Amino acid sequence: MRALSPLPLLALLCLQPHPAKAGAAPVPPAPSTLEGLTYSGDQSALETLDREIREAGADPRKLIALEDRLVSLLRRAEPTFAARQAACQRLALILNATPGQPLRPATARTLAGMLAEERDADLARQLLEQVPGPAAEKLMLEALPKAGGNLRLGLVDSLGRRRDAGAVPALGSLLAASELATVKAAAAALGRIGNPAAEAALRGAGTVPLAIIGAARLEAAAHLPTADALPVLRALEGDTQLPVHVRTGAFRLLLDREPALAPERIREALASASAPRRSAALEALADRRDAAHLPAVAALLPSLDPLTAAGAVAALGRSGLGEAVPAVLAATGHADAEVRAEAVSALGALPGSRAVVDKLLELAPSLREARQSLTRLKGAEVAAILLAGAERGPEPRRLASLEQLALRRQTEGLALLRQSRADPSAAIRGAAAAALGEIAPPTDLALLTDWAAQAQDEGEQGRTLRAVVTLLQRHRSEQALAGTFFSRLEQAPPEVARRLLPALVRLATPEAAAVAGRLAAAEDAALAKAAVETLGRWTDATNLPGLAAAAEKARTPEIRAAAVAVGRQALERDRSAWTPGTTALFCRFMEAGTKEDDLQLLRVLARANDPTALKYAEGLRSDPFLGAEAAYAAGAVQANLAGRPRARASQSSGLGNLFDGKTTSRWSTPALGEEWLELDFRVTRPLRELTFDQSGRAAEFPEQYEVYVTNDPTAPGPIVLSGKGQRNRTVLKFPAGTRGQYVIVRNVAARAETPWTICEVLVD
Repeated sequence: MRALSPLPLLALLCLQPHPAKAGAAPVPPAPSTLEGLTYSGDQSALETLDREIREAGADPRKLIALEDRLVSLLRRAEPTFAARQAACQRLALILNATPGQPLRPATARTLAGMLAEERDADLARQLLEQVPGPAAEKLMLEALPKAGGNLRLGLVDSLGRRRDAGAVPALGSLLAASELATVKAAAAALGRIGNPAAEAALRGAGTVPLAIIGAARLEAAAHLPTADALPVLRALEGDTQLPVHVRTGAFRLLLDREPALAPERIREALASASAPRRSAALEALADRRDAAHLPAVAALLPSLDPLTAAGAVAALGRSGLGEAVPAVLAATGHADAEVRAEAVSALGALPGSRAVVDKLLELAPSLREARQSLTRLKGAEVAAILLAGAERGPEPRRLASLEQLALRRQTEGLALLRQSRADPSAAIRGAAAAALGEIAPPTDLALLTDWAAQAQDEGEQGRTLRAVVTLLQRHRSEQALAGTFFSRLEQAPPEVARRLLPALVRLATPEAAAVAGRLAAAEDAALAKAAVETLGRWTDATNLPGLAAAAEKARTPEIRAAAVAVGRQALERDRSAWTPGTTALFCRFMEAGTKEDDLQLLRVLARANDPTALKYAEGLRSDPFLGAEAAYAAGAVQANLAGRPRARASQSSGLGNLFDGKTTSRWSTPALGEEWLELDFRVTRPLRELTFDQSGRAAEFPEQYEVYVTNDPTAPGPIVLSGKGQRNRTVLKFPAGTRGQYVIVRNVAARAETPWTICEVLVD
């Protein structure tokens, strides 16, 4: 009885995929027996088998019984291919649990028969490749003389994959075969086996094409011990009749097998006329972690062609060796720009020293690669050199050093950065402030705020304000910090507050907008005007509450008008979902504005969808100046209260994206000249303007459109308007007095290159 090893068995069992996961096309369900297994049908029989194998554990009798069942299945012709594949996979697990043991006679006979069959040969070979030991090798070697064509090629490949030393004589004899495919397969298998006997067989195959033998011998040499491999590799490298890739491969392996000779070999290869040989030398150069090759390479760099020189410099950088620094430093003065740039980048990967830092600081003002290398540079001296460079020396060097203090997070430089506020150079002061913004603690907010307030130079003031914002954003979790800045801003003298206002735009929070709104009510007219202008630079609707407050509390008609105008523009620009809160803000602007302001504002109210908005519009219908616009707004709001419009189209997929509030989703259809889109507003409503937003799909507009407005889509009536689509946004402007429940848009002209796309439908 064979001794069993349960652990490999269980591990391999867990790794075997079920045939059901092979991704075959769906077929009708098969009977739940292993013999009828299909890749997509009922897998319960296979699951039962796997469970039985796991439960058998190391019990010899149970495993042999399972082996007999699987072998019995494989002997019969009726089981499906999926069943035979699954059986072979599981049988391999069982046989692999007893490595080195003879195969049971019934199992050996069955597998031998499968090796001779076109249908089953691959399954049997894949099984035997997983079973170590002479038994599996013997079975395939016995099948080899009887096999031909693809069966023989498969057996040769499997023997090579198993790296069976006992297969060398049989494979060696096939080198004399008349079929080239057999010769190539046998040579490749011998190369994989790669023992001295296999290499000798390859070396003695005088009738085989050199290209085939050379590649196989190179493969074999990679497996041979160094003493045996060296003469083979030297012979391959020196044989000018072999293909270049074989000779180059031998050269590359020799560099690894004879490290003492590698430096000289690399030097010679870099200077050679052979591009493949130069590439192999560069690869080896990058892999070396000793300094023996450096003197030769350094001396050679000036004479190499630019492409090779750049590669050599990059390889020296990747070596990480301090001994490479002098050669790479010298290469920063190379005549070729590509070599110089590669040298500057390589310095960042080498140990830092004063010479390296000095060179990079010299180049940093004009070369981005130098600044990047400084950021990556490591070394005990680097931080101290940069700190000293930030404190004294030529201004370009100081500026580069100050930037590095921030990029490298050198907090030991904080004291120097704070002191730089008194530096006579505005550029130095600005760079120091910017660095403080990147690395300073929250306690430096007051310093930076005062610095920004007192800066006279425009560039310094801008950089200091950005530093304030950067510090606040870095410490956004400390909620009181922004409040401290806002408090200082509101309490500052008007002239100082005006200087600090741009920081609010960069922060762009509702709290920042509220501060600007309060400052818009300041007694100082210049500050109030600047506060409103600041709110006008907001890119989203978070400025609306601040603008409403500014409009209500402004001390002069001019400031109030400006706040209302900016607020109206913000409402028009904001296409997010309208809420009761939006209505409340709208009403505040209406109360603060003039009649002319109110007339413009009422156009925005047509987007509202809440009872308060409807009541507000209804209350203005009797106003002689606003009545007509209020009536339109009331009709639009009444329709909006009925719910979001419904859509139908010639292409139904994606219609839900038309009113989802996102321009990242879309409805799209080929523009063949026969497409249509129907919008159902649920009730009859007034219509002034529809916009088809094509954000991100600028050119995908309807080629030529016709628009109908009706209460009966089966009888749409005459065309209300027509035109050609527009880039980015196609705007449909309806004639005055247009009303209806349905809007039907037809594209009536074909365009082959782009479809018709709508990301969002906007109704006004």
